[in-house]
Amino acid sequence: MMETEKTRDLPEFSKFSLKPAKITLIITHEGLPAEGLKVKIFRIGDTGLLDTTSKEGHVSFVLHKGKYDCTITDNENREHKYEIIQPGRDAVINLEI
Repeated sequence: MMETEKTRDLPEFSKFSLKPAKITLIITHEGLPAEGLKVKIFRIGDTGLLDTTSKEGHVSFVLHKGKYDCTITDNENREHKYEIIQPGRDAVINLEI
């Protein structure tokens, strides 16, 4: 295709991606890393993903862009609920429970 005035004005979509990206949650309690907590992240109607925080209080998921519900279960079986937004690129979110 020959480049013309009209084709130069078309928006470029080559950098647009629907690939999922990594989101890392850093969870602390009273300012200290919260190790061994169960973290479930899901959308309504999805089964969700479940993982446990590391000794540094980190947990990571690979998600598509959008809003997710997150439930963190602490060592006393209390649930802490958050809404997490995956911006469509790798991201880090700090949460104090």
